[in-house]
Amino acid sequence: MNPRRPDDPERDRFLLSKGHGPTPYCAALAAKGFLDPA
Repeated sequence: MNPRRPDDPERDRFLLSKGHGPTPYCAALAAKGFLDPA
């Protein structure tokens, strides 16, 4: 993998959909004590 070739078909892809957004948000709320982490 070469960072100078973003069009390389063998390059890894990372997709973040809206469905993934609540997970870190809920984890942050639990860490701050707003939610029960269980």
